[in-house]
Amino acid sequence: MANEPKNTPTTPQAAQQAAKQAYAEQGVQPVLTGQDHRKAIADEYGAWVATQQIYVGSALAYNVGDPVPATNVQAFGYDKNNLVAKAPTVAGSEAVAEAAETPAS
Repeated sequence: MANEPKNTPTTPQAAQQAAKQAYAEQGVQPVLTGQDHRKAIADEYGAWVATQQIYVGSALAYNVGDPVPATNVQAFGYDKNNLVAKAPTVAGSEAVAEAAETPAS
């Protein structure tokens, strides 16, 4: 252990955090771990649900109760037009419940 450099991470989690910090300091986007990737997907798709059918042009993009990506909500103003609701809200829960009761066409 005499040859081991100082400040060497002692756990896998500490080593992973040190690597992320080193990448960030160099301005390099690190490769996401599986856990990071799952969190990013949950953040993107877990916040908003459609409260009514949403069309993009003439194509149906989202049915009532479908998760709507947060970036699309922001980019297209779906929240300002009352087309989506936050998933944990009453309106969001009602949209999900309605979608579950509606038979697929």
